[in-house]
Amino acid sequence: MKKRLLVTGAGGYIGTHLVKQALDEGYEVRAVDRYFFGKNKLDSLLRHPGLELVESDIRTIALDTFRGVDSVVNLAGISNDPAADLSPELTRSINFDGCVRVARLAKEAGVSRFIEMSSCSVYGAAEGVCTEEFSTNPLSLYAQMKVDVEEETMSLADGDFALTALRNSTAFGLSDRMRFDLVVNIMTLCGVRDRVIKIFGDGLQRRPLIHTADVAETCLQLIEEDPQKLSGEVYNLGAMSLNMKEVAQKVCKGVKAKLGETVEVVQIPEEADARDYEVSFDKFERTFEFRPSRTIEWAVDEIVEALQGGTLVPDRTCYTVSFYKSLIESYGSTLL
Repeated sequence: MKKRLLVTGAGGYIGTHLVKQALDEGYEVRAVDRYFFGKNKLDSLLRHPGLELVESDIRTIALDTFRGVDSVVNLAGISNDPAADLSPELTRSINFDGCVRVARLAKEAGVSRFIEMSSCSVYGAAEGVCTEEFSTNPLSLYAQMKVDVEEETMSLADGDFALTALRNSTAFGLSDRMRFDLVVNIMTLCGVRDRVIKIFGDGLQRRPLIHTADVAETCLQLIEEDPQKLSGEVYNLGAMSLNMKEVAQKVCKGVKAKLGETVEVVQIPEEADARDYEVSFDKFERTFEFRPSRTIEWAVDEIVEALQGGTLVPDRTCYTVSFYKSLIESYGSTLL
């Protein structure tokens, strides 16, 4: 009998990867989203017999949606710091109330595995290399909501409901719901479009990074793992930690190689993002055998090829903050 996976945020940057990979692996997938960014992000999968689309808001999602589901991966939420700051009340209602609701209903419905997608941004600015035992230091509303959801949902974990939180690194790479508000992606676009890659501040701000397809792959691996490795545990998830100068140099080298033209890195002397942290992935690597494998160079290749080939045409849905502004104007401040 095929296992049924429910994915919230299924039409998003990571969600579109996860839905496709899960269907390829033989799962039945219940894909839950408001689909503000468009159902067309899943166009290539719409005729798949294992796919069930559910247009629903996690703040009002019904218990019955979770019936018959084996595992849940909760990816839903307003997805970055500036977007979260547009409306703090809206962000709290989705990123906290909605996410907690999903976890509680999943447990009530008898779901056995649950992955809550948290974020390494909970570390904020930190000295040393952040392990899961480090005190959190959220510098934004977005990060604070991740901390609060972790604290609220961990009490639900038990032998029958294996809930784990993945503190995800900054994602990068090509996706059917493409984002050009993420550092590797926007640097690549600027390299192709302008032949200039900008670094703001001194460029020494450190970030953990991971390819979006590796995040999806990891989720599928985890829901097949021993529940004792999952239940009540928090794991940092990432492939590498680099500073912005290092990221820019890798992107620049990759774009130059693809275009065969000069691309330069320019430093802009202005105040940069205050987040600065290096993250340890040792706990994850000690516990599980699989590893994220896709590199920045891999992502640059795929993004440049998609831009040059015309299969990727940047549109307004690629820019999260401006798109959310338009949604609020259209639907009102509650987005209900």
